[in-house]
Amino acid sequence: MLVTIHMFAEQCLLWIAVNVVSIFMWGYAFFALDSESVATLMMWCVYLFNAIFMYIRWRKGAISEQNEV
Repeated sequence: MLVTIHMFAEQCLLWIAVNVVSIFMWGYAFFALDSESVATLMMWCVYLFNAIFMYIRWRKGAISEQNEV
């Protein structure tokens, strides 16, 4: 949580990696073990989308701020 508060770009990349790993784990659980994990799998997909979106938004903001200076 402390890294998130400071809005470091690296935290977005870390969350993207965590989300990808979680999606693979829950995807395996969905296809191999049971079909009840679909809600959790979809939740991690939304988290991944959010992390990618925020990283792109942060990069655009950083580039525009750098051009203004």
